[in-house]
Amino acid sequence: MNKPSESKSLTRICRSWALRLAWPVVIGALIAVWWAAGRPSTWMAQAVRSRTFVVPGVVLIAGAAALSAVLGAMARLGRARLRRLGADRRGSAVLEFVLLFPIAMGIVLVMVQSALLMTGTLLVHYGATCAARSAIVWVPADLRPWGEPPNVVGPPGGSAKLQRIRHAAVLAILPAGARSGRFAAYADASAVRHTLEGVFDAYRRPAPGWLDTLLEARYGYVDDENHTWVELSAPTWVADDDADDAADGLLDGRFDNGSSIPPYGPREPITVTVHHRLYLAIPYANRLFGEPLEGHPGHYATEIVVRTTLMNQGRHDDVIVELRPDAAGDLLLPR
Repeated sequence: MNKPSESKSLTRICRSWALRLAWPVVIGALIAVWWAAGRPSTWMAQAVRSRTFVVPGVVLIAGAAALSAVLGAMARLGRARLRRLGADRRGSAVLEFVLLFPIAMGIVLVMVQSALLMTGTLLVHYGATCAARSAIVWVPADLRPWGEPPNVVGPPGGSAKLQRIRHAAVLAILPAGARSGRFAAYADASAVRHTLEGVFDAYRRPAPGWLDTLLEARYGYVDDENHTWVELSAPTWVADDDADDAADGLLDGRFDNGSSIPPYGPREPITVTVHHRLYLAIPYANRLFGEPLEGHPGHYATEIVVRTTLMNQGRHDDVIVELRPDAAGDLLLPR
């Protein structure tokens, strides 16, 4: 006779638990959106507005509400019916509890994967910013005679500058790499380990254990060119002498810097595009957010593409030192 009232009580409990857990998440999401709207040019604001951050955020909020409802139902069953388990020989209370547990576990897996995807999105956006900062420093660098001249970037695979730009993104995205040991053999992390150990030594701190247990796997995954690759926007600037030669039909395929590759301008905007296949580590839930990782059966990833534009640092001209005579007529260097 008390089943309808018991059902209404269970519904109220589910709603109460849903509101308790969902409201803090919703408020946190609104604060993040408000903060991002006030700083549209920062990398974190761009990350918060991206699809791979917003969609998992919505899933996380919905999952929090659903999980709280399921937990409320399980708590209600535990209080109201498990107390009568001795009298209920049919085991209906235990059956209902067992049916709800895998639902709660599935929701937890989806929520954890959503949170990891949001964190990975932040890391990839930060990696794109690091790559862009590296680009505006390395593009005007003079690596001759063994590398490219100033403001020239060679083709992928043979460009020392492009490798340095890509490496800046790899180091920033490193915490999002896979933990599976099968990826450890794809790269040599000894140089990275030595650098990190030097950083901890400089601050007189002991090296953490993850340098020995996780670094090789994470670096091996992120440093794989099939998982992380970088593209630069094509140069559009043309030197005055090259423009005059082209107008007169005298340009023979080589530019003022002696290269056959068009150079970037001294203050030309350089757009760096970072592609990264973010590893999805949570079983079952990773299938909802990603696709099978090529060459690795049973592993899943989702591709994140981020573009960042910064201004080229400029030309490296030789400084002309002007000499001035003193009262005695001797030449002195300027102060």
